[in-house]
Amino acid sequence: MKLVQTGMLIVGFLIVNKYALSDEQALKTVQVAEQIVPELLYLDGHIEAINQSTVSAQTNGVIEELPYDVDDRVERGSMIAKIRSKNQQAGVQQAKAGISEATAGANQAKASLGQAQAGLSEAKAGLSQAKAEEQRAQAASQQANANFQQAQAGVQEAQALLKEAQADFGRISEIYTRRLIPRADYDRSEAALSTAKARVNSAQAQAAAAQAQAESAKAQIASARSLVEAASARVGSADAALAAASATVDASKANQEAAKAQATQATEVLGYTSLVAPYSGIVTQRHVQVGETVNIGTPIMTGISLDQLRVVVEVPQRMINQVRARGKAVVQADDSFEYLPVKSMTIFPYADPKTNAFQVRLNLQEGQDKLYPGMFVKVGFVMGDSKGLVIPKQAVAIRSEVIGVYVINEQGLPSLRQIRLGKEVDSQQVKVLAGLSPHEQIALDPVQAAIYLKKQREHTLNEGESHD
Repeated sequence: MKLVQTGMLIVGFLIVNKYALSDEQALKTVQVAEQIVPELLYLDGHIEAINQSTVSAQTNGVIEELPYDVDDRVERGSMIAKIRSKNQQAGVQQAKAGISEATAGANQAKASLGQAQAGLSEAKAGLSQAKAEEQRAQAASQQANANFQQAQAGVQEAQALLKEAQADFGRISEIYTRRLIPRADYDRSEAALSTAKARVNSAQAQAAAAQAQAESAKAQIASARSLVEAASARVGSADAALAAASATVDASKANQEAAKAQATQATEVLGYTSLVAPYSGIVTQRHVQVGETVNIGTPIMTGISLDQLRVVVEVPQRMINQVRARGKAVVQADDSFEYLPVKSMTIFPYADPKTNAFQVRLNLQEGQDKLYPGMFVKVGFVMGDSKGLVIPKQAVAIRSEVIGVYVINEQGLPSLRQIRLGKEVDSQQVKVLAGLSPHEQIALDPVQAAIYLKKQREHTLNEGESHD
C-alpha cells in the first residue's frame, strides 16, 4: 500500500546546488522544506503465512515414500508422500473390467432392440397386408351379393316370361286344336315356351352360381379377419418385445454409467495414493514415518508458503474508528528501517471480548525475503496529517551522542549543526523537530561534507602560513 495518497503531499528532495570539492567529486546538497506528512500510530504485529495447511491421507494404506522432511523446500505439485497402491490398482482394473462387461451388455441389448424393431416393422407390414386382404374380400363379397341379387332378378324376369309363354302356348294350342290358326303359329308358340323354360333354367343356374360366389366371398372375409387378428396379435407381441428390449437397453446404459462412475472413483482413489503439495512452501512438520499404516484423515505433513505473507495486529477499540476511516498503514521489519509494501488491509468487524481489540490483517506483496511466520514487526497506522520539516535519513550525521546535519552557509561551507529528530516518515525520510529552518541547504552525504570541511580548513591554514 503506497503511503502517498490524494490530499497528502510528499515533496521529493531536489538537489539545488553543487559545491566543488575537487575535479573528481562535488558536494551534493538539498534544500530543507516543510511538507505535509502522515501522523503514524505504531503497534506491534506478527507475521503469519496466508497458506498454511496439513495434508491428510484420503485413502488407507502403508506409507512407502516420504521424500521431504522438516525445513525442506517443496514446489507446488511435487509428491510429498506415497502410499502403497496395490489394492487401489486392483480396484481400477476391476472397475475397467466392469466397464467392458457393461459395454458388452449394452451392445447386446442394442442388437436385441434392433431385432425387436425389425420384428415390429414386419408385424405391422403383415397387419397392413391382412387388412388390405380383408378390404379386398369385403369388396368381392359386395360384388358377389350384387351379382346374386341381379341373378335373382333375372330368374324372376325369366319366370315371368315363362309364365307368359305358357299362357300364350295354352291359348295357341286351343285355337290350333280347332284348326283356326296355321301350324306355323303353333310351332312358334311352342318354341317360345321352350325358350322361356331354357331362360328360366339359365337364370336359376346363374343365381346359384352367384349365390355360391357370395358364400365364397363371405368365407374369404372370415379368413381375412382371422389373418388380421393374427397380425394384430403379432404386432402386440412385437410391441411387448420392443418395450422389453428398450428397458434392457436403458438398464444396460445405467449399468454402463455406474461402471464408469465406479472406474472414475477407483481412479480417484488411486490418485489419493500420491499426495502432492497444494502450493510451494516449506515443510514445518512430518506426522508419519515410512512403513506406517495410515487411514483416511490421518495427518501426513504440515507446511507453509513463504510466498504470500500477512501481518496480524490487534488495534485497541479507541483507535479502530480512525484506522477504519483512513484505511492506510505501513509495515516496518523489527530489525531494519525498511518499510514493507502493503497490498491490502482487512479489518475484522468484531472485537475480542477479552481484550476489546479489533484484529487487522495486512497482506504483504509477494516475494518478501527474510520474513518468516511468527516474526514481530511494527505497523504504523495513518491517524492524520501534519506539517513539518523533513530531511533524508542519509543526511543525518551521528557523532558520539550528537545527532546533526551539515548545513551549508552563505559562503558554501558546511558546518555541523545539532538537530532533534522526530518520527520516521518512511524508509528514506525523517521528521526534524528542532535545529533547522525552511529553505536552508544541507549536505546529503555527511562523510563527504566532513572531508570537504577538513580540506577547506587545511587550505586556509596553508594560505595563512604562506602570508606569514
